[in-house]
Formats: sequence, C-alpha cells, structure tokens
Amino acid sequence: MTASAILTRARAAGVELFAKPDGTLGYRGPTPALAPLLPELKAHKPDLLRLLAARRSWLITDADGESWSASYSPPAALATVRVLWPDAQAIEPEGES
Repeated sequence: MTASAILTRARAAGVELFAKPDGTLGYRGPTPALAPLLPELKAHKPDLLRLLAARRSWLITDADGESWSASYSPPAALATVRVLWPDAQAIEPEGES
C-alpha cells in the first residue's frame, strides 16, 4: 500500500495523520479505527511524513456548523484558502495542536 492510499484509508476511517513539529508522525482518531492502521503507519512512516510535509490541511466550518477537511499540495496559505472558501465561518489549520 502506498503512503497516499494509507492517508486516504485513515481519513475514511476518521483517523487524522499529521507531521509533528519534532518530525515524528502524529495520529488521532477512534481506537477501533486506528488499531488496524498501526502496522501500516509504522511500515510506511518515512513516506507518510514526506507526503504530509508536502501538503497543508485546513478545517473548514460552514454557517451550519458543519466541518470538513481540505488538503492542498503544494501547501496553501490561509489567505488562499479564504479565497477558495469565501462563505466559510471558520478556517483553522489541522494537525498543529
């Protein structure tokens, strides 16, 4: 499985993957969804970190309070995301906590 496929599979399962500032791989999500992914995350960690470093994800919230993730590669700045989502009530970076 490729790093891109693992990232897609993780998001579909409700698991967020991100590169931590110290260069390690971070993840959060429901334990039942995360447990089967752990072997793949460990096996493809360097590729996942390269992929995650090459993109920027934003949490976008609309007027109804519904939120979703948007990722951009190459990374998009906040000003660019605001232009792309002018009706968003909130736009926050993901994976930086």
